[in-house]
Amino acid sequence: MKKFFLIVVMLSYMTVWAQTDPANGNVEIRGDPRIDSLVKRHIAMNKKFPGIDGYRVMIFFDSGNNSKDSAKKVIERFHEKYPKVPAYLSYHSPYYRVRVGNFREKMKGERFLNQIKGDYPNAWVIQTTIEPPRLEPEMKLEKEISPEKAEE
Repeated sequence: MKKFFLIVVMLSYMTVWAQTDPANGNVEIRGDPRIDSLVKRHIAMNKKFPGIDGYRVMIFFDSGNNSKDSAKKVIERFHEKYPKVPAYLSYHSPYYRVRVGNFREKMKGERFLNQIKGDYPNAWVIQTTIEPPRLEPEMKLEKEISPEKAEE
């Protein structure tokens, strides 16, 4: 029993000693330099290819003399009914396309397609590169709490 108690005391002393920092709170991180090169490579790839895999709903697809004007009109009508959903006009010879939304999952794209099917009966969900969702900035407190009040 005395040996057990002695071992517990020694281990607790070593644990406390290991947690004290003689450098007054400074932390030095030692890591493999290859990790830094991988992070830089990842940042470069994200700048080169800024989108992520996802889905959009194709609501217009046409070629011809007036197809660009028709596509712009489709976007205007779409924004009148769905102002919060982004619409994208693209051209891949010989077609102008209008795609809407940024959906990470196909199921969400299908759900939105069902909502607009009455207005766009020939629409369908396609897999493509989408814009990543925007991150909202952290909310800040309106008033800073002083240390005196925080202790109360």
